[in-house]
Amino acid sequence: MSFNIYLKIFLIISLSFKIIAYQNDFAMKAGFALAINSFNTLQDEGDIKDETNSYGAYTTFAYRFKRAEIGLDSRITLGKATDLDFEFEGSTVTGSGNIRLVDITPYFRYSTKDFKFPKFVERLISDINRNSWVAYAKLGPSWVIQTLDLNSLNLTGTLKQDYKITYESFGANIGIGIEEVTLFKETNPVFIEVNASAFESYKVSLVDKSNSREINILSERDADQEIKTFQLAFIIGVTLF
Repeated sequence: MSFNIYLKIFLIISLSFKIIAYQNDFAMKAGFALAINSFNTLQDEGDIKDETNSYGAYTTFAYRFKRAEIGLDSRITLGKATDLDFEFEGSTVTGSGNIRLVDITPYFRYSTKDFKFPKFVERLISDINRNSWVAYAKLGPSWVIQTLDLNSLNLTGTLKQDYKITYESFGANIGIGIEEVTLFKETNPVFIEVNASAFESYKVSLVDKSNSREINILSERDADQEIKTFQLAFIIGVTLF
């Protein structure tokens, strides 16, 4: 057989393998997250009344079946809380502070069949139907660490500027989104997602951060439902490989 025939056979086999592999293969995704966080103040176990805007990085490691997907989400967002006023272990804290949230969520996702956007959407975004899309829903439990940095607050009592308060929380995450459908994941299909998380604290730690080389936990205690947090996040990203 000629070289061209061998080449055609090779391409057919390669394409067939890639299609199957992409449906039954691992994928790494990354993106940018913009989040709105609502939480109750530390001395108030009732109504949620403080809000912060935060932004950060989003990554996912997943295994894709034909329409289902299982994976592990991680999200790190940074924000600034204003007008804080609370008591913590005999100290009064007022002012504004920096808040960091680290969220880890194992999830199950299920997608619709491929679809194209209506013509009026295509007129607004000319290349949107270059590839097909799928819509999806996902859910899973979330483990969260929230850190309040005290270096920008006014303090009275035993707390110091080089301390930080860390809350560990547990909750749930649910999301909906759309994702571009491509023959190869290496072409970096785009996804857009909105998800909501709700969680409650179960442990709080006071940490001395004056020595950057050493983690010095000054105290720990149970904090069942002491902090209730709701987060609404908007995420845009791509499949990396």
